[in-house]
Amino acid sequence: MAESNVAKRYAKALFDLAIETNRLDAVCEDMRALRTILAQTPALARFLDDPLMKPERREVILRAIFESDLEALVFRFMLFLEAKHRMAILADTCSAVDALYDEHKGILKVSVISARELAADQVTAIEERLHQLTDKTIETRVTIDPALLGGFKVILGDRVLDFTLQRQLSNIKRKIISG
Repeated sequence: MAESNVAKRYAKALFDLAIETNRLDAVCEDMRALRTILAQTPALARFLDDPLMKPERREVILRAIFESDLEALVFRFMLFLEAKHRMAILADTCSAVDALYDEHKGILKVSVISARELAADQVTAIEERLHQLTDKTIETRVTIDPALLGGFKVILGDRVLDFTLQRQLSNIKRKIISG
């Protein structure tokens, strides 16, 4: 938890600097790319967190891998994390920057889990309703869970809106039992 809080503080500092220097979109795009690379390349994540690696050696390798491909502010931020021995929180910091960007732009990312594939107009209807409730731009990721008997769940942050058949049957059962 403490590392997560540190990652959020570092993310906020980077985010504010990106706004101040008018490089917000480029910084956020690179941080998203870094998060994806770290998730897809566990060996890189282990390398970044290796306590036995000498800082000078790691910096040389970071320069070789990232310096020409990343926004200068993001690369300098990585070197800052290295200097502070905080490379282990890079992925969390990337996620925190992404969350700050979404909040700044009024974007709400939601997951819809459905028993079957939803038609485009059904997804649009869900997005429109969520937009009315939250006044945010909705970005939806739909996944199929064949274990659901029917219906769907909407996950927005830490809230779950459950419109599944199992939930409806559970509600009916509870009403019958309670009289």
